[in-house]
Amino acid sequence: YKRATNGTWQLFAVNRGGGWTRPALAIDQSNNFLYAIGAPEGSTRRGFYKKAAIGSEGDFESASMVTIFEGSNNYFVNPSVAQHNHTSGSGVMIAIENDSELQLYYNRVNLGGAPPPSPVTVNSVTVNPTTTSLVAAYTVGFTLGSSGGLSGGSGTITVTWPANTTVPATIANSAITVNGTPASSVATNTTGRFAVMTVPANLAANANVTLNVTAAAGIINPTTAGAYTVQVKTSAQPVQAASPAYNLQAPVPVAVGNITVQPDTVSRLASYEIPLTLGSQGDLTGTSGTITVTWPEGTTVPASIATTDVTVNGASTASITTTPAARRAVVTVPNSLAAGANVTLQFSVGAGIVNPAAAGSYTLRVQTSSQPVDATSPAYSLVAPPPVVAGTLTHANTTRLFDASNQSKIFHHDGVWWLVAYDRTVNDWYLWKYAGGSWTRDILMEYNENSRIDLVSDPANNRFFGLASLDTGSRFGRVGYNNGAWAVQSSTTLTGFTHDDELRPQCLVRGANGHLWVLRVNTGSLEARQSTDNGTSWSNTMTLKSGITGDHGMVDAVKFSAGGNNYFGVIYGMLASDGGTTYGFLKHDDNAAASTWSDESAALTFFGNEKAEAQLSALAAGDGTIYVLTANSNAAGTDPANTLYRRASNGSWSKFKVNTANSSQPWRSPALAIDEANNRLYVMGIRTTAPARGEYKMCELGFESTLETQPAAVLFANGNDDFDNLSVPAQPFTAATGLLVVAANLTDDAIWYNQLIPGTAKFGAAEAALAVTPLIEGAHCYPNPFNPETTIRFVLAENKSVRLQIFNLRGELVRTLVNKDMPRGVHEVRWNGRDKSGRPSSSGMYFYRLALGEKVFTGSMQMIK
Repeated sequence: YKRATNGTWQLFAVNRGGGWTRPALAIDQSNNFLYAIGAPEGSTRRGFYKKAAIGSEGDFESASMVTIFEGSNNYFVNPSVAQHNHTSGSGVMIAIENDSELQLYYNRVNLGGAPPPSPVTVNSVTVNPTTTSLVAAYTVGFTLGSSGGLSGGSGTITVTWPANTTVPATIANSAITVNGTPASSVATNTTGRFAVMTVPANLAANANVTLNVTAAAGIINPTTAGAYTVQVKTSAQPVQAASPAYNLQAPVPVAVGNITVQPDTVSRLASYEIPLTLGSQGDLTGTSGTITVTWPEGTTVPASIATTDVTVNGASTASITTTPAARRAVVTVPNSLAAGANVTLQFSVGAGIVNPAAAGSYTLRVQTSSQPVDATSPAYSLVAPPPVVAGTLTHANTTRLFDASNQSKIFHHDGVWWLVAYDRTVNDWYLWKYAGGSWTRDILMEYNENSRIDLVSDPANNRFFGLASLDTGSRFGRVGYNNGAWAVQSSTTLTGFTHDDELRPQCLVRGANGHLWVLRVNTGSLEARQSTDNGTSWSNTMTLKSGITGDHGMVDAVKFSAGGNNYFGVIYGMLASDGGTTYGFLKHDDNAAASTWSDESAALTFFGNEKAEAQLSALAAGDGTIYVLTANSNAAGTDPANTLYRRASNGSWSKFKVNTANSSQPWRSPALAIDEANNRLYVMGIRTTAPARGEYKMCELGFESTLETQPAAVLFANGNDDFDNLSVPAQPFTAATGLLVVAANLTDDAIWYNQLIPGTAKFGAAEAALAVTPLIEGAHCYPNPFNPETTIRFVLAENKSVRLQIFNLRGELVRTLVNKDMPRGVHEVRWNGRDKSGRPSSSGMYFYRLALGEKVFTGSMQMIK
């Protein structure tokens, strides 16, 4: 609209369709032009002007629009100009709001004379990483104009980053380079999100420039994924130029593999092995990149963890911080890790991570400084202590005569346990049978009270061998099994082959070739007798080693295989009170002459000032590894009161502390058991402090170094009663048999037993479960995870109605396995992985619900196909 000085009005079309909002006007008094200014409607608004000569306003409609404000995804509104007329000297200064960035922009329109310089041409922008919310490096390539040369030390380049980018308050000169040379100076504006760099050297007009803003500058990408541009100008070309668009995406989590927890028992100190794979932009810089692990509810994370207890691909971490309340640990990687790398993060038992107290399925979360979004691990299972059956062998008949730790008085045959124990009512040794939760006396084994009996089972031939070690000539017997009954087949007296006393009896071993050996320590010599005909005849006494310091000692022996050959090994420990100080080991090849032995005694060394003692127990695993548990003398401070020696199948020896002298539970009467099905080793003993109760520790095979820091769990306890003389089977046990351990209760002069049912779990530590009660109810399943079937084992304390059901994750009933009355005892029910219609179930997590009368037990299990 135009009002002439005489008061007449005229109207002229400026835009038809796509009109401007918030219009503004400016008069060029020097050149007699009128400028119409505005920003058009639309999702992306730019600033424009049109001009027409005063008096020719009808030209506005056809005049071209000139862009004065623009930027990718920028939203310009509300232009403003000065109200006075403008001249060629002043030009037209226009200000406008950028609603996208919440900033004011300005531009000066030249009125006559030389036009303002054109902006630089921004050719490219590269961002690394292109992930939101991360510190990133920016490389900007641009070309100066024909009059855009810059002088070193004074010319400047200004980069403005898009909204939500974080620009720090200060940036080091070395963090930004111009054509490879660090900037002379850098000034920043955090509110305006821009940095002004002084160029270090002259830049000619039309020069191509590479501006490299490194990650050390600390620029943090916006928090929202999308397309962005940066704005660039120079002191010689002060008009903003927008870069080509670059895309930022939300962070991609790392890929987390199967978690390994050792041990996988509730409430136990455990090691965690966490495998993960970094993403395509997930590289980590050594000594600065981090991996963050968050454990599930109920896990205990200590206030501090030593760097040596956490490794990244085998190397100790550079640093580690923890937040116990959040169950979180932040690990700084020691070495750089490339994008796409496979990484193994290992927390040892020494890190002090304690498993939750509740059994079930758990997941943990992992993120890195390059991939700062949590990735959830596959589920891992933690199991509760299994059912424990404990009690006395009988209340009236057995007595505590049960020495010693180098002998085994118990074995499993034909689905039941068998034990040799002394019957005080008739003063003879009998074989006892444990079945249906009770013990019954079987055949007579030996009549001499002073005998100490060692048993060797030969299940393949339905027989066992027994040695009655005596101080008046030991006796040997062969006992056969037929139609559910045992009968003595033969017996022989080993004239002149005696023991010193009942605390250090002889031991019996049978090689893989069927040869039998009886061994002893006698006045500083290791001696043996051999039978090659199943005990019908015996060789004369052979001296395997002489000149051993000390007169008396204890000997144990094991058979094992290595490198395709069969051997058996003899371990001895000398009595400290006789001046004995050493342990020793001799090896015999089954195919060698009886007099041919290899002596490896020098390998059994000590940690400190501890010395040998005549208390030890040995056991061999199926892979040929030998374990020896000792009770040492002369130990003080951190010296081990109990040492575990391990001989690998290649003949190399290692030693591990089990209990130190200054710990609360040094043991005597050492014993060992191996659960090969679940790859676990159990070490046991009797506390030397009152009350002398039975205890054990457990570790995964290969993780024997964790035993020292583990708390001991209770195996035998009854108020202030004192126990002694543990006896365990001489063979590794299975999930089907479980493990039966027996011990002498010195207080009530009776033999006690403890049936430990491990399955895939470890033994519990509850003393209450070890009171004299017939059976402790509970349930567990094995194997777990499973494919295609698993077995649920449970214990009934009395006859009860039983309902056992399987449910899926949605709580839907998959199958009812049991719904009937069942008798007291231990029961096993197999689930073949099929539903009630006989269809195979899919992979995933399932739950069993076991109702025993009014009691309900639940557990989880995972099917993996």
